[in-house]
Amino acid sequence: MHPLERLSHGTQLKVTKFILQESGTYNPVYSRPYTSRISPYDLDCIANRVSDTRAGNITGVLLAGAASNILSPSVKPANVLPVINGWDTRRIRFMLELSTITSTGAEWLYVYQGYTSHLGVTQQGAVDPTMEFIINSFMKITRVREHTYSGVGVTDIVTESAQVINGRFQSVTGVNFLIRPTDIFSSIQYNHINTAYRYTDPDDSIIDTRLRLGITPKRSKRANALPSSYLASVLDSYILASAFNDYGQRNEDIYDKAKQSCYERSLTDNPLLHRLEGIQGRPDANSFVLGDLMAIDPGAYAVMRYAALGDTAIRQLPHQGQTQYWHGTDRETVISSVLANAIPALMMEVMIQKMVFTATNHSIGGHVIIVVEDVMALTTANISTNIDVFKARLEKEVLYDLSYGNQDLYGIKVSSDVFGDTYIDVSINNGPSIRYTVPSFCDSIMTPVVTSSRNNLEEITNDMEQIMNHVRDANSHVTIPNQYTYVE
Repeated sequence: MHPLERLSHGTQLKVTKFILQESGTYNPVYSRPYTSRISPYDLDCIANRVSDTRAGNITGVLLAGAASNILSPSVKPANVLPVINGWDTRRIRFMLELSTITSTGAEWLYVYQGYTSHLGVTQQGAVDPTMEFIINSFMKITRVREHTYSGVGVTDIVTESAQVINGRFQSVTGVNFLIRPTDIFSSIQYNHINTAYRYTDPDDSIIDTRLRLGITPKRSKRANALPSSYLASVLDSYILASAFNDYGQRNEDIYDKAKQSCYERSLTDNPLLHRLEGIQGRPDANSFVLGDLMAIDPGAYAVMRYAALGDTAIRQLPHQGQTQYWHGTDRETVISSVLANAIPALMMEVMIQKMVFTATNHSIGGHVIIVVEDVMALTTANISTNIDVFKARLEKEVLYDLSYGNQDLYGIKVSSDVFGDTYIDVSINNGPSIRYTVPSFCDSIMTPVVTSSRNNLEEITNDMEQIMNHVRDANSHVTIPNQYTYVE
């Protein structure tokens, strides 16, 4: 039986945390979808790095320093991105934690974060029954309890971390396109099929609706917000599919297997969204009102925590116009845009909720110095070793690319709450430090894997296919995880 069936029919979802906090107002954010460019040098660089790596082991760290030359968010902002009721509207940001014990005895925690349609909570904590809670992202945590001599220890492992791309609220133009790694393989398949079709009927073409972002919400792995991880996902999926490919199969068959390797599951596989779909009777359910949540767990209201802010605390919230706007094309704005997506993604993967750190390469030999000033875990589990993992990944997968292989001098300070706001102070090449503020509780709105330009999708598709073909041609063998060798 599918695990979701066990959850939806045999196991109760229990609301263990439901925290509501007031938000401020924010400068409008802009669409900066991924763009790509390649040169012969970049092609050889990628092929050389991949040549000695087994399929299944290609990671963002391996491609650090090379990925940014190929893939990065657009320097020029495309358009203002909408949020329900506007960026100058105060609202509630929330964190919702659900717990369930599966039929096998495993404990799963599902942590959701998001925002509401408006500020629909009174000073006394009464919730407007029409206020919509919009899910921005979620995590699945597997909790393992270990019995030791000193008692019962808890180990939490993040097994899934994804954003929810909301077509209902994020539509800017008539059509938006998805450019996740799995969509790249769909786009390649479409191009091949359409080319063959037009060969027989030049006046006609095929429309592939898989690439369009409609009103049905879509899932996107948090790692897709990191250019190096994105490129690693594409290449690893392709090489793994090539390694297991049956002799004599066409490239189109390899692309189909590669797509399966980096497949983004349906959001209805998520237990909360699955339940909401049944309650609301619609397939695009990625938001709820309080009544919906109480239909899932009548005790949800009892665990809800809301602390009304006083005048002093309200003044300390972000306010539109206080910090730098996001429409610039300067290095500081572009770097901050990347950090706004990358930092929460890394934090969630290592179970950090709040963090304050500084990072600089103003040192002898240009060594990167990262100092963590404060940190708070997502759960009660011990995350002391996770901090070192965060620092290493931040340096290798983010900062190295942003600084063009550590060539630019930078000074960065970040104060981030993945359920709240992220403040980013950036100084490049000894320039003045500039502060940016981003609402991380709705960062799926600014994901780089959505574009309103079909040309942008086509350019990335063509470049990714060229890279895959070059990697294939440059390497005569691919070693798969079980150590067998496939020879072309």
